[in-house]
Amino acid sequence: MLQSYSKAAANGEKHLIVIGLSSALAMLSMAIAVALLITLLVLPHSGSVWLTYPAMGFAVLALVLEAFIAVYGRKEFHARAAFLATANEAKWQTDELFAMTEMLQSADSYEDATAVLMATSQ
Repeated sequence: MLQSYSKAAANGEKHLIVIGLSSALAMLSMAIAVALLITLLVLPHSGSVWLTYPAMGFAVLALVLEAFIAVYGRKEFHARAAFLATANEAKWQTDELFAMTEMLQSADSYEDATAVLMATSQ
């Protein structure tokens, strides 16, 4: 059930599933660490000092998971940034071609079309 839900939510992309689950586990670990520390503050101090060790463990686990997310997601982030730059370049070229097409369609003769092509090629 969880696997089919995660595939539907992430469009079947493995890296998104890994990042999402790691992020959820990091948030859960941090919530447990905070709950343990609050419990330590509320309970009498005599026998509850041992709660600091699991709290620190869960906090360290959360930090490790967040570091994993940063390292694991970096490659995908750079790949998507490069894809976006390529898409922007293609859009600019397409806009330029449409502008040239409009100028050529407005030309009245072959001489006008030649002049438009010569002007836009420079």
